[in-house]
Amino acid sequence: MRLERTQDAELIKSVVTHDSIWPHVSEDCVSRETWEPLIHDMVYELAIYDDDGFGGCFILTPESSICWQVHTCILPSHRGKKAIEAAKMCISWMFENTTCESIITKVPTYNAAALRLAINAGMSELCTIGKCWLKDGKAYDMKLLGVLKCQ
Repeated sequence: MRLERTQDAELIKSVVTHDSIWPHVSEDCVSRETWEPLIHDMVYELAIYDDDGFGGCFILTPESSICWQVHTCILPSHRGKKAIEAAKMCISWMFENTTCESIITKVPTYNAAALRLAINAGMSELCTIGKCWLKDGKAYDMKLLGVLKCQ
Protein backbone atom coordinates (compact mmCIF):
# COMPACT_ATOMS: atom_id res chain seq x y z
CA MET A 1 0.00 0.00 0.00
CA ARG A 2 1.17 3.53 -0.68
CA LEU A 3 -0.01 7.09 -0.11
CA GLU A 4 0.45 9.71 -2.77
CA ARG A 5 -0.16 13.42 -2.35
CA THR A 6 -2.59 14.74 -4.92
CA GLN A 7 -4.27 18.00 -5.84
CA ASP A 8 -6.58 16.34 -8.36
CA ALA A 9 -9.88 18.04 -7.47
CA GLU A 10 -11.95 15.66 -9.61
CA LEU A 11 -10.45 12.59 -7.93
CA ILE A 12 -11.02 14.01 -4.46
CA LYS A 13 -14.58 15.06 -5.25
CA SER A 14 -15.35 11.62 -6.70
CA VAL A 15 -14.35 10.01 -3.40
CA VAL A 16 -15.98 12.45 -0.99
CA THR A 17 -19.27 12.43 -2.93
CA HIS A 18 -19.25 8.63 -3.46
CA ASP A 19 -22.56 7.02 -2.46
CA SER A 20 -20.91 5.01 0.32
CA ILE A 21 -19.08 8.03 1.78
CA TRP A 22 -21.17 11.19 1.29
CA PRO A 23 -23.94 10.29 3.77
CA HIS A 24 -21.32 9.91 6.52
CA VAL A 25 -19.22 13.03 5.86
CA SER A 26 -21.82 15.59 4.87
CA GLU A 27 -23.96 17.81 7.02
CA ASP A 28 -27.49 18.92 6.07
CA CYS A 29 -26.34 22.35 4.88
CA VAL A 30 -23.97 20.95 2.21
CA SER A 31 -25.06 19.83 -1.25
CA ARG A 32 -23.29 16.95 -3.00
CA GLU A 33 -23.62 18.80 -6.30
CA THR A 34 -22.01 22.03 -5.11
CA TRP A 35 -19.35 20.66 -2.73
CA GLU A 36 -15.79 21.28 -3.96
CA PRO A 37 -12.49 20.25 -2.40
CA LEU A 38 -10.16 22.94 -1.07
CA ILE A 39 -6.97 22.75 -3.14
CA HIS A 40 -4.20 24.64 -1.36
CA ASP A 41 -0.53 24.02 -0.57
CA MET A 42 -1.33 23.82 3.16
CA VAL A 43 -4.01 21.16 2.62
CA TYR A 44 -2.73 17.61 2.21
CA GLU A 45 -4.85 15.25 0.15
CA LEU A 46 -3.28 11.80 0.39
CA ALA A 47 -4.61 9.23 -2.07
CA ILE A 48 -4.51 5.54 -1.12
CA TYR A 49 -3.27 2.97 -3.66
CA ASP A 50 -2.44 -0.73 -3.54
CA ASP A 51 -2.50 -3.72 -5.87
CA ASP A 52 -6.31 -3.49 -5.94
CA GLY A 53 -6.13 0.11 -7.18
CA PHE A 54 -7.36 3.38 -5.74
CA GLY A 55 -8.86 3.09 -2.25
CA GLY A 56 -9.87 6.58 -1.20
CA CYS A 57 -8.12 9.50 0.44
CA PHE A 58 -7.30 11.41 3.57
CA ILE A 59 -7.80 15.16 3.55
CA LEU A 60 -5.75 17.00 6.15
CA THR A 61 -6.46 20.66 6.84
CA PRO A 62 -4.39 22.84 9.18
CA GLU A 63 -5.84 23.83 12.54
CA SER A 64 -2.57 25.59 13.41
CA SER A 65 1.06 25.51 12.28
CA ILE A 66 1.57 22.13 14.00
CA CYS A 67 -1.90 20.54 14.14
CA TRP A 68 -3.96 19.16 11.25
CA GLN A 69 -7.51 17.80 11.18
CA VAL A 70 -7.95 14.63 9.13
CA HIS A 71 -11.05 13.77 7.13
CA THR A 72 -11.10 10.11 6.13
CA CYS A 73 -12.80 8.89 2.94
CA ILE A 74 -12.23 5.16 2.38
CA LEU A 75 -13.94 3.34 -0.49
CA PRO A 76 -15.64 -0.01 0.32
CA SER A 77 -12.86 -2.01 -1.38
CA HIS A 78 -10.34 -0.73 1.18
CA ARG A 79 -12.26 -0.85 4.44
CA GLY A 80 -11.32 -3.05 7.38
CA LYS A 81 -7.65 -3.98 7.79
CA LYS A 82 -6.63 -2.01 4.69
CA ALA A 83 -8.21 1.14 6.10
CA ILE A 84 -6.40 0.72 9.43
CA GLU A 85 -3.08 0.23 7.63
CA ALA A 86 -3.71 3.27 5.43
CA ALA A 87 -4.71 5.44 8.42
CA LYS A 88 -1.53 4.50 10.29
CA MET A 89 0.47 5.31 7.15
CA CYS A 90 -1.29 8.69 6.90
CA ILE A 91 -0.33 9.57 10.46
CA SER A 92 3.28 8.54 9.89
CA TRP A 93 3.44 10.38 6.56
CA MET A 94 2.25 13.63 8.12
CA PHE A 95 4.70 13.39 11.03
CA GLU A 96 7.61 12.58 8.71
CA ASN A 97 6.89 15.03 5.87
CA THR A 98 5.39 18.13 7.48
CA THR A 99 5.67 20.31 10.59
CA CYS A 100 2.74 18.34 12.03
CA GLU A 101 3.02 17.52 15.74
CA SER A 102 -0.60 16.43 16.25
CA ILE A 103 -3.53 15.16 14.21
CA ILE A 104 -7.15 15.41 15.26
CA THR A 105 -10.42 14.20 13.83
CA LYS A 106 -14.03 14.95 14.66
CA VAL A 107 -16.49 12.09 14.29
CA PRO A 108 -20.28 12.27 14.73
CA THR A 109 -21.29 9.83 17.47
CA TYR A 110 -23.55 7.87 15.10
CA ASN A 111 -20.56 6.91 12.92
CA ALA A 112 -19.30 3.88 14.89
CA ALA A 113 -17.12 2.62 12.01
CA ALA A 114 -15.20 5.91 11.80
CA LEU A 115 -14.72 5.96 15.57
CA ARG A 116 -13.31 2.39 15.50
CA LEU A 117 -10.99 3.28 12.61
CA ALA A 118 -9.60 6.33 14.42
CA ILE A 119 -8.96 4.34 17.60
CA ASN A 120 -7.44 1.39 15.70
CA ALA A 121 -5.14 3.82 13.88
CA GLY A 122 -3.76 5.05 17.21
CA MET A 123 -5.95 8.02 18.10
CA SER A 124 -7.33 8.59 21.57
CA GLU A 125 -10.68 10.11 22.47
CA LEU A 126 -10.14 13.62 23.81
CA CYS A 127 -13.66 14.92 24.45
CA THR A 128 -17.25 15.12 23.26
CA ILE A 129 -18.53 18.27 21.61
CA GLY A 130 -22.26 18.56 22.23
CA LYS A 131 -24.89 18.84 19.49
CA CYS A 132 -22.68 20.39 16.80
CA TRP A 133 -23.38 18.23 13.71
CA LEU A 134 -26.70 18.50 11.87
CA LYS A 135 -27.72 15.38 9.96
CA ASP A 136 -31.21 14.55 8.73
CA GLY A 137 -32.61 17.39 10.83
CA LYS A 138 -31.10 16.09 14.09
CA ALA A 139 -28.20 17.62 16.03
CA TYR A 140 -25.56 15.05 16.99
CA ASP A 141 -22.63 15.12 19.39
CA MET A 142 -19.16 14.73 17.94
CA LYS A 143 -16.18 12.93 19.41
CA LEU A 144 -12.83 14.68 19.15
CA LEU A 145 -9.95 12.23 18.81
CA GLY A 146 -6.27 12.88 18.37
CA VAL A 147 -2.73 11.57 18.23
CA LEU A 148 0.56 13.28 19.09
CA LYS A 149 3.85 12.83 17.27
CA CYS A 150 5.63 12.02 20.52
CA GLN A 151 3.30 9.07 21.32
